[in-house]
Amino acid sequence: MADFAISAFTSKLIGGGARTNLMEMTLGTVPGGGATSDWKYLCKGAQIPPSMISPIEVPYFGRQVKVAGESREFPALSTTVVNDEGHTLKAALEKWMVLLNSHKGNVATKDIFSSRSKYTTQMTLKMYKKDGTDDQKWTIIGAWPSNISAIDLSWDSGNTIQEFTVDWQYDYYTHKEANIK
Repeated sequence: MADFAISAFTSKLIGGGARTNLMEMTLGTVPGGGATSDWKYLCKGAQIPPSMISPIEVPYFGRQVKVAGESREFPALSTTVVNDEGHTLKAALEKWMVLLNSHKGNVATKDIFSSRSKYTTQMTLKMYKKDGTDDQKWTIIGAWPSNISAIDLSWDSGNTIQEFTVDWQYDYYTHKEANIK
């Protein structure tokens, strides 16, 4: 028989449940320079990285049996950024992407790929409890921007601040509280 008592549900929500808005993301040194110190203030949305292991499908009498594979996948992470009038963060990210592949010449900057550390950075996602204390921390290793979204402009949009999204590719992440190293 189902337990419909609200107290049964609320007793499982430790601390009243984790909140999606109590987060902060920081961005390490950006290749090519550029001011990114405001990232933690202007990055208003992020994702907790997924944890994925690709299955191996083995056919058995017309059915696909899924066996745990040995390939871990790290799909792109998406962040949402509030744009300032100087387009400071957007310009720094675009400059970074130009180092990886220029618009007109379709070439990378000399020696950018000679070392992973020359074109990637580290990002940190921190979650906080409602009392302001640290809760969880993810460190995203080997990150680089693969897509900067368009910014929609319109005379119809009053009282709004520009935003754009950035999709990040990365090597892997660590999560201290889950003992993921």
